[in-house]
Amino acid sequence: MKKRMSKVIELIFNLNFWQKAWIVPSLLFALVTSVLTFIELDEDFKVKLFYSLIVISIIYILIYIIIKSGLKEITLNINGSLIEITSGDIFQQDSDCYKVIAFNEFFDTTVDDNIISSNSLNGMYLKKSILMKNILLIWIIG
Repeated sequence: MKKRMSKVIELIFNLNFWQKAWIVPSLLFALVTSVLTFIELDEDFKVKLFYSLIVISIIYILIYIIIKSGLKEITLNINGSLIEITSGDIFQQDSDCYKVIAFNEFFDTTVDDNIISSNSLNGMYLKKSILMKNILLIWIIG
């Protein structure tokens, strides 16, 4: 439950999530507006239709949040070793779990968006580990 709530909070502050969440309600509003442009209807009906669209949009977005916040995971038992495969931020996982990050055979460590992209898992790991080493070094020295 704690992982799910942290995922919901993460989604709420994610601009990309909101761009995807509003696609269906936007299309629904556009469709209704297009139809109402050519059809003459009573004002009371238009107001009720507008409020109905708002309620449908809110329900859709709540369902979208619930679906997107569900962490999907699987645990495999291979020769007595438990392997958990889960979606989410690998750097936010428990520190007592082993994490597997693939590198090439040369183990390049230059994060310059040429050899290793700063947006790749390798780049993020290297930037984070170098930052942590620098903080530890400052703490030891300082």
